[in-house]
Amino acid sequence: MSHKTERNCDVLVVGGGMAGCAAAIAAQRAGAQVILAERSGLLGGCTTLSLVQPWQSFHARPKTPGSRARQIIKGIAQEFVDDLKELGGTPGHVADPIGFAPTLTPVNTAVLAPYLADKLVREGIEVYLGRTASWAGSTRNAITSVTLAADNLEPLRHLRVRVGQRDRIGAVVDASGCAIIPRLVGSGTIIPQRPQAWTHMFTMDGVKTDKIIDFIEEHQRDFHLSRNWHFRINRYFAVSGFLSLVREARKSGEFPCPRDRILMFGGTRQGEVVLNTTRVSLPEGYYALPSTRRMRIAVRLREQALRQVHDLARWLRKNVPGFKNADLAQVAAEVGVRESYRIRGKYLLRGRDVLTAAKFSDAVTNAYYPVDIHCPGGSRLKFEILKEPYQIPLRALESRQFRNLFAAGRCLSADSVAYASARVAPIAMALGEAAGKAAAESIC
Repeated sequence: MSHKTERNCDVLVVGGGMAGCAAAIAAQRAGAQVILAERSGLLGGCTTLSLVQPWQSFHARPKTPGSRARQIIKGIAQEFVDDLKELGGTPGHVADPIGFAPTLTPVNTAVLAPYLADKLVREGIEVYLGRTASWAGSTRNAITSVTLAADNLEPLRHLRVRVGQRDRIGAVVDASGCAIIPRLVGSGTIIPQRPQAWTHMFTMDGVKTDKIIDFIEEHQRDFHLSRNWHFRINRYFAVSGFLSLVREARKSGEFPCPRDRILMFGGTRQGEVVLNTTRVSLPEGYYALPSTRRMRIAVRLREQALRQVHDLARWLRKNVPGFKNADLAQVAAEVGVRESYRIRGKYLLRGRDVLTAAKFSDAVTNAYYPVDIHCPGGSRLKFEILKEPYQIPLRALESRQFRNLFAAGRCLSADSVAYASARVAPIAMALGEAAGKAAAESIC
């Protein structure tokens, strides 16, 4: 038998990733009664479920050569970093040896998930894990309720959340990463036509990073390196390269991934390395396909990605210095999805806004990260380094149709080029904080 129960709240946050957690805290601190629902059993989103780390980037490039990188994202996002640093879950912000981002922020995902759970409870937020938004009710211009379906182990199978209290209309923050709320009510969403490739992240232990650094010293042209990479890599290990090695292995058919390089980052423990190298490409128009067909394609792609994980681990042990005695330590619970559905907002953030450092009167955050496109159907990485930070307006988080629906993180209203920069965790957290605050302030 299907059991139901009902709850009321001022602000419902759907999605417990980093953006959703920031949104919930911001709304609660603004005086709203907040419920947060997360489909999985862990908070932290891509960081905990897909092992997407380090976080990039809280900083913009220095204005003058030799000066320090400028921190442009602070607030709740920086609060997370400060708390994690006290718990030993991050060393904080470190300079990027690759030179792709100004700084990197490594995170111990085993520390992050329980930290977030404890923090949200201490903030007074009502948290439901293992709950997926399965239905939403609406009037012509407002979301009125959302039904959260539980997994089969839950005795209370469905939880209906009424958005608002008595005569007040509440608000919903969609931090799902896939614009689930507008899709449930049949509202228009931005559907990527050529979505970026997926990557299945994994870690290896027992890697001799000193041997890799020695190899880089002798083959510097085969790597993407910052000008002072040697100083930086001894503080934090990050590598993008082995270009010739990969090129020759691809010619012989031995390299298991459709990539032109190996991308790896140091973990939070000695000898631990996080691999961001596997790649599977979605067919053009994937997100416009019927759900049953998407599901079949997704199953096949996840199988391919997992096969690449194991084949790549074997290839690294055989061919790359420092990996000879390394072990496959952890495989992400979920494949890393770079691009999905997004809301149609009052403003569409465009690629030219990002590339021309656009400013807005209703800006909610500054942002800085390269336009970073993992090209589907090929091995290339297409990117463009920004000259200056750009801003993201509140209107890109406000639904065009529903006055009480706000987007957080990857649900923002953006074209594919702008999204390729704005999709990363620090920016998502800043957008989450802005969405949560705006949602609380909109209650009437």
